[in-house]
Amino acid sequence: MRRYLYRLYFRILKTLNIHLYLRALLSVLPFRFYEITFWKYAQEKGKSYTIPFPDTNDDRYVKFYGFKSIDEYCTNLEMRNTTPQYVIYKNATYHPCNGNPLVNSGLYSDNGDIIKESCLFRGTHKSEMITAIKPYDPSLKKIYLNDSYIYGGPIVAHYGHFLTECVGRLWYLLEEHKIDSFLLFHGNKSTLKIDFIKKILKNLPIQEDRIIILDHVAQLAEVIIPLPSMTNRGEIFTIHRKLPIKVAESILNPREIKHTNQPVYLSRRKLPLGYRVILNERKLENRLKKYKVKIIYPEELEFAEQVVLFNSHSVIIGPLGSAHHANMFSLNKLTQIYLCHSSTIKNYYLLDYTNNNSSHYIMCCHRPFWDSNRPDVRSLVIDIDYAISSLKRVGVI
Repeated sequence: MRRYLYRLYFRILKTLNIHLYLRALLSVLPFRFYEITFWKYAQEKGKSYTIPFPDTNDDRYVKFYGFKSIDEYCTNLEMRNTTPQYVIYKNATYHPCNGNPLVNSGLYSDNGDIIKESCLFRGTHKSEMITAIKPYDPSLKKIYLNDSYIYGGPIVAHYGHFLTECVGRLWYLLEEHKIDSFLLFHGNKSTLKIDFIKKILKNLPIQEDRIIILDHVAQLAEVIIPLPSMTNRGEIFTIHRKLPIKVAESILNPREIKHTNQPVYLSRRKLPLGYRVILNERKLENRLKKYKVKIIYPEELEFAEQVVLFNSHSVIIGPLGSAHHANMFSLNKLTQIYLCHSSTIKNYYLLDYTNNNSSHYIMCCHRPFWDSNRPDVRSLVIDIDYAISSLKRVGVI
């Protein structure tokens, strides 16, 4: 009866559109009622798996704890030690971005067909085309641009998407050093002023005033389209890490870095309302503090401080989230430990392969019973005892 009343209570609150505020309240209250009978609705703890990284000769590995199966996380992913290709197009048409750059990007041939090499894809074998095709309109007036351009694809302010999808074509500038060309993105011009994006792009061998976003339809006399070095949930090339390494070296060279084996926990507890929250994360933090784990709130750190953090600590713990992607900037081998809830593991697995990390995935986060049918997974509850016991098995606490 108590379980039924709780479920009814939260369904009413959800209907009244105050669910977000309720989750924020629950995340700070010391009550346990949202954990009652929780595990009857959670995935049963599964098996543990250890597999080596493919095509490597070292002792790196990836371990999974509490998974029923790992086939969906590891199979059909493509890790490549080669360099992506590039294509050159004449008279390609550029339409300014109208909305989400990840969707509203891409270039078109002179007869109005989408240039597939310029599109954003995701999934195994690039099976999911994210770019939306614009209808061909021959009446549009175009400005003809006679310079040489390198197409950078979409650019967004989202930290995780920027590091996985928006830097994927920039390898070409580091390989070919085409500093006399323009680097052309789709997106909002204000994005180029964001601190972490400015710090990353300034390491390219190209002048800042040649990194542009157009606000009008243009026909490009010549454009070079590098194929991306990473496809979300599908493919990665080792060259994807070349730019992050250069960025890290530029940030770290003037500094004296002190290395420590003290584990770091990347907390989501102070993220603004609307982000995915872990309702009992404060309790987990208190448990971790007893084991001398350093609690970090990444959104409170400047980008350079995050780079220093990932180069001074060798053990990184945290829920799945974009904060983990800063491991791309580590010049040393890391032990990455992810507290998981879903199949979004593939991107982390791909990056760990490229970043020379050994990684551990612990299935210990689940939706609370009142969110069991929500597709966006906006609130989670963590099995703290299982997380702690798994961290002890790993040997980091």
